[in-house]
Amino acid sequence: MRLIVNFLVFLGLLRLGPAAQTRFHHPATTSEWFPAQPAPTKRRD
Repeated sequence: MRLIVNFLVFLGLLRLGPAAQTRFHHPATTSEWFPAQPAPTKRRD
């Protein structure tokens, strides 16, 4: 049962992960997660 819960949490982190990970690699999706920030991290492309 605990493995199932951990797996669900892991999937949740995978869905939230792109907000922090692809933030640098995909500036186009940055506006979806951070509408207030105009993505100054584009340099790390």
